Amino acid sequence: MTACYPTEISLDDWHTMLAYLHLPEHLKTVKDDSRDRLSSEHPARSKTKPAQAVVVRGAEIVVVPELDACEFNPPSHRFTWLEDWHRAEFRFRLCVSDGPADRAVNGRVAFYADGVLIGEVPTSVYITEGHSAPEAGRVGSDVSQTI
Repeated sequence: MTACYPTEISLDDWHTMLAYLHLPEHLKTVKDDSRDRLSSEHPARSKTKPAQAVVVRGAEIVVVPELDACEFNPPSHRFTWLEDWHRAEFRFRLCVSDGPADRAVNGRVAFYADGVLIGEVPTSVYITEGHSAPEAGRVGSDVSQTI
């Protein structure tokens, strides 16, 4: 299990977090994929932890990101474990704007197989006051945009 996310987030912006369930021999592929997808959010952090149980092909996997004072879209991601690696992509932002900047928030990405927790990857990001660099091609960054 690998989680990839920015090391810093700003108070008002949306950010990307990626979570992967993968066979150990596909770690390089996962890191390459995350580097391509998070290239506009440098610097990024990557953490890998082994699953605490064997996951059989065909198991229903649910990935749930949690980070203090943040909200995620979507709040969870569900897939069937069929391939050698799977990616779950989440957008997140700080949802408590009255807290101070220049602080760290901690959380985790939890992985469940058929409803049983099989492991978690700890996460931690630093909150800054400024805006991060805009992400090219991202839709939905303007709250006044209508769909």
